[in-house]
Amino acid sequence: MKRITTISLIAVASFVGWFLSCERNMNKEPDDQQPADTVIRVSYIADNSKSVSSSINAASGGSIQAEDKFGVTFELTIPPGALKNNTSITITPLQSFSISGAGGSSCKECTGSEENCCHHGILLEPSGLQLDSSATLTVRFPAGSFPFEGSGLIVYIDSAVNSYSSYPTQTNTAERTLTAQIRHFSGYGTDETNKERTRREIIEKCRKLDSKVGTDEFYLYLYDVDMMHWLDGFTGPGGEEYSDLVALLESLMLQIWSKQVSWILARYSGKATCDAIERLGGADYSLSHYIGWHNGSSFATLRTSIRNTLLTALRQSLEKGRALCQMDSCMAGIELLSCARAAYIGSGFEEPTLIEALNQNLGTCCKGQITISADKTSIRMHPLSRTNLSDCYAVITAVVTGADGKPIENIGVWFGSDYPNTAPDGGTTDAEGKVKTVITGSNAGEFDELGNSECTFVAHAYVGGSEILSEPLTITFKMPTIELKLKYDLSYSQTFNSGYSSLMTISINGNATRLASTYPSNYTCSGGFSRSYNYSASTGTETITGTIHPDFTQYPRCPFDILLASLERILLPEGNYKYTYYIKDLIFYPTDIFLFDIIECHNPGTCMTKRLDNWSSDFILQGFVGGYKFENNGGGEFPELIWSNSVTSETTNLSASLNVQISVNY
Repeated sequence: MKRITTISLIAVASFVGWFLSCERNMNKEPDDQQPADTVIRVSYIADNSKSVSSSINAASGGSIQAEDKFGVTFELTIPPGALKNNTSITITPLQSFSISGAGGSSCKECTGSEENCCHHGILLEPSGLQLDSSATLTVRFPAGSFPFEGSGLIVYIDSAVNSYSSYPTQTNTAERTLTAQIRHFSGYGTDETNKERTRREIIEKCRKLDSKVGTDEFYLYLYDVDMMHWLDGFTGPGGEEYSDLVALLESLMLQIWSKQVSWILARYSGKATCDAIERLGGADYSLSHYIGWHNGSSFATLRTSIRNTLLTALRQSLEKGRALCQMDSCMAGIELLSCARAAYIGSGFEEPTLIEALNQNLGTCCKGQITISADKTSIRMHPLSRTNLSDCYAVITAVVTGADGKPIENIGVWFGSDYPNTAPDGGTTDAEGKVKTVITGSNAGEFDELGNSECTFVAHAYVGGSEILSEPLTITFKMPTIELKLKYDLSYSQTFNSGYSSLMTISINGNATRLASTYPSNYTCSGGFSRSYNYSASTGTETITGTIHPDFTQYPRCPFDILLASLERILLPEGNYKYTYYIKDLIFYPTDIFLFDIIECHNPGTCMTKRLDNWSSDFILQGFVGGYKFENNGGGEFPELIWSNSVTSETTNLSASLNVQISVNY
């Protein structure tokens, strides 16, 4: 037997968004003239011994299955994204379940495992859980035990409030399954297709919908009634026709919609507001889904009255919006014109001059401008002390104003930069039309060899449907420099009874400046050092002299490299969790300033060029070889390195000193 879920159901489902089938109480209010057999009654008892629980991952979805004592299985398949969070799902089969009242029942009650009954059910927990998309409930009967002559139903049930509501159900006789889409956790059961029960369900649902005419709840109840139209084309057990029930549903719906349309027209005709446009547009959208019904021409007449009123409202909104745009209320003009434009597109009107006028006025309404400024245009990458941080960040302010020069509130502003991933955070304009953001060294781009990085920032916003841009703002980020002053002196003499004597003196003095960073590698080092070396020795028979090679008297490069810079993160006072980084300590290691060539001459005039003797170079580098850690204090000062050594004996007189001063500045 075929089950037809018409296009109108799908469309209405998308319009309503989700349905609340958990509040379908089939009990009418007390009415002395209501026969007892017109009420659908449900009762059941849960079988907790058959409960099954499983944790379902929200991102990937999953399935859970349980079986009742009769061998009927219930499988719930939840698609990815239907759950908001990972959730423990429980299925509890029913050990007994009966439906009585309207329509009676030809099903046997499930009181023994040998019975071949059509009423089976489950409770889904957490009770009341709403899914973001439909889950599939499949009920499978054991072999030889499919109780339905033709088609069966999956129904929502709640014995506490005596609720019953049928769902469009796919029946597969060969597989012995019933399948329905559900979006709410409560009780669900299986039922035979019962014409009288379906009739009562249609009447009761239409009664509830009729009571919601002229209220915001109308469209929530509307879906539940529209869903009954799956009966169109349905044939029940034994070939029983349901066309009379479809005619009943369509007739009742036409009466209800006639009341709803009358209410909408009375309330919103002649009004040019977003509320009126949305109400009229929503009714137009809903009524379009009934055109295919048997009484579709009558629904078309209702829709025509709505569409004519909507078109008038759009034209009136154009004029009102245009006027607002020329006054101090341009944002209200944008809102109204935007509502009208969206409704025009959704309605499918073919009025070219109207949409052109809407677009044109949106493009010129509140035609604003955006400016960008900063409280400083130069930012230090690192503070010189822990307490003076003001030079290490800047506050950028973007201001959005309308064509009248007045600030515009609640406009989204974002920033762009000429370097990837360096743009600051954006925001929404306040009552003064302002968005403020803080930039620090983390927003810098590439640095040149002098330690400067120039970045250009632009503010963006959409006003009146058009993007506006500010003039560019250039901020310079500056890397600090390190100045190193170095003075080294050595005097070393030896005298022996054999007549041998020698004297060596070395002096290195100067200063150099380089960036206080290991980046960029192509930094510029300025300054220089002078080096001198003198050596004389006499063996009694030979005289030896030594001087520094002329190519090595001047050392124009930096005498050190930074092995490591240790940074301390400091929270800025106004920055929304923005930080700057204080140079806590630096570890240097020397380059080749202590290594140089000498010219050594032996009497009677034999000279050679050679590198300073290894034993001497090792001694010279004492106190500085392997690097030295300079620790900064809170005030931004590095204490100087002072090293000295002296040795005096009968044959040797040695004195050596090294003084290194470090300073970081801009």
